[in-house]
Amino acid sequence: MLRVRRQSARALIVAAEKAGVVEVFPDPYDRRAFQVALTTSGRRTFENHRLPDMTWIFTLLNGLEPKAMQSTAHVLRVIGQRLERHEKERRGRPRNYW
Repeated sequence: MLRVRRQSARALIVAAEKAGVVEVFPDPYDRRAFQVALTTSGRRTFENHRLPDMTWIFTLLNGLEPKAMQSTAHVLRVIGQRLERHEKERRGRPRNYW
C-alpha cells in the first residue's frame, strides 16, 4: 500500500504522465477509474533505479539472522499500525489541539 491520498496520487500520476514515464487510459471495466502503465521510457527509468536500490537493501540485510529479521518486521508492523491509529485519532481532534 502506498498510503497516498487519492488527490495526491492523481497529482503524482499527472506529473509522471507529463514527464513521459507513464500513460493513462480509461479502465474498460469501471468508467469512474483509469489505468496507469509505464511507457518504454518509464520502464527504462524503473529498471535503472530498481536494481541499485535492491542491491543496497540486500547489502543491509546481509548477515542478519532470519529470526532477527522476523522480529524486526513484526516491530515495524506494530509501529505502522500504531502510527495509523494515532493519525486517525489526531484527525478527529479540533485543529487547535496540537
